[in-house]
Amino acid sequence: MSEETKAKQYTEEEGTGPETVQRDLCGETVLCEAAGDYELPDYQPEIRKVLSVRATVLPSGKYVGGSKAEFTGSVVHTVLYTDPDGHIASASLPADYDFAVTVPTESGVTVMADSMAEGSACRLSGPRKLSLRTRIRSVVHVLREEAIAAEIRGMGSAEDRASLEYLTGEMAGMRLVYGESGEFTLSDTVRLEGSGEAAHAIYAGGNLLVGECRIQENGCLVRGEAWVRCLLSDGEGTPYTVRTKIPFEQTVMLEDVAAGAQAVGYGRISAVDVSVIPGSEGSAGSVGFDVAAEVEVCACYATQCKTVLDLFSTSYEMNCHYRTVAGTRMLGSTMGNYTVSASRPKNECEGEHATAVVDADGRLEISGVTCEHGRAVVSGVVHTQVIFTSASEAGDGGMAIVSAEVPVPFRVESDLRLEGGVRPRFECHGELISVRGRIEAGAISADAEIALTVRASESSEMRVLEDAEPDRSIALSEHADRIYVCYPREEDTLWSVAARYHTSQAGIVARNGLGEDAQANPASATSLDGIHHLIIEK
Repeated sequence: MSEETKAKQYTEEEGTGPETVQRDLCGETVLCEAAGDYELPDYQPEIRKVLSVRATVLPSGKYVGGSKAEFTGSVVHTVLYTDPDGHIASASLPADYDFAVTVPTESGVTVMADSMAEGSACRLSGPRKLSLRTRIRSVVHVLREEAIAAEIRGMGSAEDRASLEYLTGEMAGMRLVYGESGEFTLSDTVRLEGSGEAAHAIYAGGNLLVGECRIQENGCLVRGEAWVRCLLSDGEGTPYTVRTKIPFEQTVMLEDVAAGAQAVGYGRISAVDVSVIPGSEGSAGSVGFDVAAEVEVCACYATQCKTVLDLFSTSYEMNCHYRTVAGTRMLGSTMGNYTVSASRPKNECEGEHATAVVDADGRLEISGVTCEHGRAVVSGVVHTQVIFTSASEAGDGGMAIVSAEVPVPFRVESDLRLEGGVRPRFECHGELISVRGRIEAGAISADAEIALTVRASESSEMRVLEDAEPDRSIALSEHADRIYVCYPREEDTLWSVAARYHTSQAGIVARNGLGEDAQANPASATSLDGIHHLIIEK
């Protein structure tokens, strides 16, 4: 058996064997664009005026190979516009996006990306031609298990191993475990007020609200609602929106999740199909919704990793090498949904003659997360787009369809409570769930339902022993069988005194009648409290 193998066996038997911490080697934000030039087919109406552009970022596929992780995905743009006759029409226009990050070449690396649309720009170059550009913000995590156990070489004999004195410590760590549900389907039927005989769907969409994530054995139970809506038109009157909420329950499989883990989740709706079912013989019609959705979950739990901070031998001088290891302490995570509102004067958004709201949507932008009075506070703005009808200024009974942007700034306190004195690092994911527009006496107003997930952690660093081996040219046996009187200095601890004299900590404790706390915390400043002198036997 080699010396290295013996040393490895020894450290494992003594509880100082391979310990690992999970490190996030990336944690950075990557920006890219999804763009395209489009020409609408002849069967779609021409574009007179663009009312809104809505971008849905679909999950990206990834390929990890060599020193890169490559991500590719799609963005579905839904353009609502008015045609030359003043009616609303829509076009669904996809675009691709891709980006790459550098990853370590060794195995055991997990790569995840959370991608969201930051904003879209649309340019018309003809009645059927337009260009779209959407900026994608992706938060990328490259997770790797890093061993922090010390390697002890050249101490293969039982006598040599018995001469080693260890100073051990614990490093706070945090583990992230990601999981996805895969696509699942939901359905519902909503009754219409009329027969729906001439009604047809202009647009359908929605968002997923995750209300509960509960860790179970080998997985996470996720409950929530799909908030979906459909913009309908009967060809003559004002278009109107039909809404519904469809509850769901999914189990997302997770591996190696410890008890006490906290989980947060969010989801997306990738497709909504609607069918209008006219009523018969004067009965009311209905709208059928078929929804394709998926959920992502991140479980987080705290760990404590034992490691060797320092060592010495009572027989030899040791050559020791150290390194600094980054650790992360978990502070907590939470998720919640909030309603935020704002208004904009009618004279600023062509709303002086507004009559009825047709539809509303928008996008969520998070500007930052701060710690205030022990709570995580999330700030941002919802850029809502309210579409409404407006009466003609000529008073001839004509109607126009108008779109107005109503910014909804928000600042909400989450349920995440933090202890005093911490320096948290926040990660926040936001989803815009639903927007409703309102016409008031002097303003156009918007109410937005948003969902936020917040995770807080605190970074730390610890110096640990990387490797050690004896310098056999400097043996300490010639100093044996001696007695010393040590007068501890102000900065001395039990560990520093034992290391200086190359003697065992237990021997000092026993010879001088020190309390149990001294050996339990040998590097503590209080380990030698009240001690005037020490008798050291070698």
